Amino acid sequence: MKRKIMGYLGFLERGQIDDHVPDWWRAETTIDLAHMDPIPLDLQATVKAMGVALGERHGVGFRTTTFVDGVSSHEHNLPGATGTTPAAAMRGGSAFTAFVGTRLAASGVEGLRLVGPWSLIADSHSFETERLWESCKAKGAVALAAEVDRWVSSCLEPPDIPESERVLVPLLRPQELMQVPRERVPAGADSHEVRWDLFTRFCGPLVVVYALDAGARFYYVTSMERLNELGYEAQGLLAQAVENLGKVLPEVRAYSSEGSCIQLCAGGDYEASLLLMDDVCDGLAEQVAGDLVACVPARDLIFLTGSEDPGGLADLRQRVKDAQVQPASELWQGLMVRRDGRWHAFDARQ
Repeated sequence: MKRKIMGYLGFLERGQIDDHVPDWWRAETTIDLAHMDPIPLDLQATVKAMGVALGERHGVGFRTTTFVDGVSSHEHNLPGATGTTPAAAMRGGSAFTAFVGTRLAASGVEGLRLVGPWSLIADSHSFETERLWESCKAKGAVALAAEVDRWVSSCLEPPDIPESERVLVPLLRPQELMQVPRERVPAGADSHEVRWDLFTRFCGPLVVVYALDAGARFYYVTSMERLNELGYEAQGLLAQAVENLGKVLPEVRAYSSEGSCIQLCAGGDYEASLLLMDDVCDGLAEQVAGDLVACVPARDLIFLTGSEDPGGLADLRQRVKDAQVQPASELWQGLMVRRDGRWHAFDARQ
C-alpha cells in the first residue's frame, strides 16, 4: 500500500496522473485510510501531500483519516480558488462541484464541504450542482466562471417570488442525502448535523422534501423558519404541497404493452412525486392485477405493475436493473406496494 501511494505521488509530480493513477484516487472526494491502524507517520505525510496535489491539479477536495496511538484525527480541505481552475472543473462531478465551492466561498459562504460529486454543504446552506453542470458543460471553460457566478448569485439572493407564484411542491429524495454521513463530519462538528430539518418520511429510505418551483430551478425549503416566511404551516403541509403539485404538473403520459409494467413520464422533474398523488395512484390501481406496486430508481423514472402480475413484476425488475441512473439522481431500487392509501416496502412472499 505504501509503495503504491509513493509511486502514484511520483507520477503525479511528473504530470502523468491521468495515465497511472487509478480512478479511485482521481475521482473520490474522500481519501480514507481508517482501515490501517496505526498509519506510519511518513505514510500520513505522503497521503496528505497527494491529497493536496490532487486538489490543486483536479479541483477536488481531500480529507484524510489517520490514527496515532489509537486517536483519530481529521483534515478536510476544499481547494482555494487559485487551485481550482475552470479547465479542471470541466471534468464534471467532484471537480466541477469543487470549483462551484470556490465561487461560493469567494461570495462569503463559510464552512463549505464536499459531501458527494454533486453536493456541497455549508454552515447555513446546501447546494446541488448537477443541474448547473448540465447547463454549463456545453459552454466551455471560458464562459464557466461567469455562468457559475450567476448561479451563485441566484442561490444566495433568491428572487423575490411573488406570493401568487410561491408554489411549494413535494419531491422524493433518499434520506441519506438529508444527513451528512458521520464519517464525513469534521472533528469538533455535531455528528448529527443535518442538511434538511424539514422533511416527511415516505417509504423505506425515501423522504418527502419541499421546494419552490421557480421554473428554471427548485429552491429547497429546508427549515420551519423559511416555511413560515413563505406563509405555510407545518400542519397539513404535505397535503397542501401535493395539491400545489397538481397545478404545475406537466401532462402525465403512461407507456405499457401486454405483459409489461407501466412507465410514467411527467417532464423529468416530478415522476417520483406522482406516488404522492392519490388520484393518479387510484386510477393506476384499477388497471393492474392485485395491489399497485411501484419503483422509483431515479428522480425521473417510475415503473408500476400489479402485485399479482408475475410478468409485470419480472419486467419491472428488469427495467430497474437496466436503467442508466446517474448517482446524483438515484432514489431507491426497492419495490413498494400501495395498500389502504399508503405505500409500504413490498415483499413478494407476502
